[in-house]
Amino acid sequence: MDLFHQWGSDLSLGPTGDLLLADGDTYTQQRLLRRYMTNQGDDTWDPAYGAGLPQEVGRPIDTKRVKAVAQQQALLEESVAQEPPPVVQAVGSNDNNSLFLSVKFTRRTGENSGLSVGMERSGGDGA
Repeated sequence: MDLFHQWGSDLSLGPTGDLLLADGDTYTQQRLLRRYMTNQGDDTWDPAYGAGLPQEVGRPIDTKRVKAVAQQQALLEESVAQEPPPVVQAVGSNDNNSLFLSVKFTRRTGENSGLSVGMERSGGDGA
């Protein structure tokens, strides 16, 4: 169990005013998303933590490498079963300005689950 915290949002309150907690599917999905979006070296307590997938956007996207990294990182989460291994699909846009990732995995409880996430290059610099 962990605090309910969607990437890019604030912590949420439950119906009694306490911090909302996440478990089950939500717990695993939040942890995977956090892992995928965090750059290695950005976690002070675990410098090896993170996949840094948003860094792939804006340059030629090697979908084979992205899939391998996403699968390897998913297997590092304690709530994701090692067998069967997660199935990852990665699609990059022709202009390299977006990346879509779909991950299907089995939780250690035996339940099937998944996560889909899109990443886009935020711009304004004309590049």
